Amino acid sequence: MPNTLTRAENFDGRILGYTTVGIDAADDSYNVTASFAVTDSAHKVKFVAPPSGVVEIYVSIYVDLFRRLLYLGLSDNATYNALDVTHEHIISTPPASGGDRQVNHRWVITGLTAGTAYEYWLGAKSTHTLANVLRWGGDVTAEYQPFIMKAIALPTAVADYAVYG
Repeated sequence: MPNTLTRAENFDGRILGYTTVGIDAADDSYNVTASFAVTDSAHKVKFVAPPSGVVEIYVSIYVDLFRRLLYLGLSDNATYNALDVTHEHIISTPPASGGDRQVNHRWVITGLTAGTAYEYWLGAKSTHTLANVLRWGGDVTAEYQPFIMKAIALPTAVADYAVYG
């Protein structure tokens, strides 16, 4: 059966960029501050925008929460520069006491220019300096899973099949 998908539809769901940090490497961490900052210079994803001009940015990282809100944001620079304040999100409401969890978060980015290269870094802040710690990697038993950040092509907004609003 011939492929009846248009060229743009062939991109839908494709992983356009992928970064992982900490596979079989010493564990590492970042102490979150009260101001947005890039969590690590390697915590980034680079990709070329698909024909739709829409991507999903996905990040996965372990966090030690200590009764403070954690915010994650996207930067278009290795020194934190907010991509857009609408892309800075409260990620986790803190438990009554300390708590640990794997955070998997997504952003939908619209309005990109098809065929243009983009690079985004992960930024984080907390409601209190040094209250939350991000962790990744490990080269021995019972350490942290690696940091993952990826860009996925989303479909063009048409009819009721892809709605971005």
